[in-house]
Amino acid sequence: MHVWKTARLGCVSCLAFTALAWNGPAASASAQAYPSHMIKFVVPFPPGGGTDTLARYAAQALEKELKQTVVVENKPGAGTVIGTAYVAHAPADGYTILVGAINTATNRYLYKKLSYDPDAIMPLGGLAYSPSIVVTSEKKRFHDVKGLVAYSKAHPGKLNFASYGIGSSPHLGTELLIQATGLDATHVPYQGGGPAQASVLAGQTDFLMSSILPVLSLIQSGRLVGLGVAADERLKSLPKVPTLKEQGIDLATGTWFGFFIRSDTPGPIVHKLDAALSAVMSRPAMRDFIEKEGAQPMAGGRKAFMEFVGKEDQRWKKVIQSGKISVE
Repeated sequence: MHVWKTARLGCVSCLAFTALAWNGPAASASAQAYPSHMIKFVVPFPPGGGTDTLARYAAQALEKELKQTVVVENKPGAGTVIGTAYVAHAPADGYTILVGAINTATNRYLYKKLSYDPDAIMPLGGLAYSPSIVVTSEKKRFHDVKGLVAYSKAHPGKLNFASYGIGSSPHLGTELLIQATGLDATHVPYQGGGPAQASVLAGQTDFLMSSILPVLSLIQSGRLVGLGVAADERLKSLPKVPTLKEQGIDLATGTWFGFFIRSDTPGPIVHKLDAALSAVMSRPAMRDFIEKEGAQPMAGGRKAFMEFVGKEDQRWKKVIQSGKISVE
């Protein structure tokens, strides 16, 4: 079963998956003892990045909530495929949790063949949402996204944009912007955020549509200029940067981070983790930390996150198929 399909259909009764109905004596005994040893957060990105920072803070908070050690293990590579596959193949006992991102929803459409079954994992709870922002070098002549789009139409083939790689969030976000506005720009993929940001800073590429997390300090220092935020409201951290909607572009998007677990994890364990993560996400300290990192806390609870991921699944499926985007 495609666990996100039920969320897309809005079928509340469907949220009680067969896997979660596993409430026999053995499962109940297992849940009562859970967690009896260390829990592992698997981050499919390198250490030191935005996802890693959020995951480590969340791990400390969950550790206090469950009174059990929670460690973070980084397994980067292949557009999060390596780390996700590790969790998909791990025992379904609640001790291995993926701190995934938007790639968890999009990879099934980007890759013709994956080393894991996408349906082997399911959403467990939201962590943070980071709106996308279009940025350019301080040396460039553009002042907003509206002007960027107008220039591209008047000068076809002249603009290019950087991304963190084919199928990355910046690539897909820009493709969504292209489909919404008719923006004319050539994709220049890089191997990661550092090289992509460097290309924009050097003027080698014209713009980048990134989540706020990795570019906030560069904007605040004046090295990059924010042209427009893909959010409903201006960001507290960047109050002078207008939203796309203020520029006549009805588009809100971004990247997100959340917890995923094996789909066949016993229901009582899933419910215990759901309650614990919901408690963690409701703490003011947790929410304040996420906001200081330039992101927005997501609503706690498995049901809400499952519905959110279901909508994202359908949104990006359409973008990927319309743009004929493929990693392979």
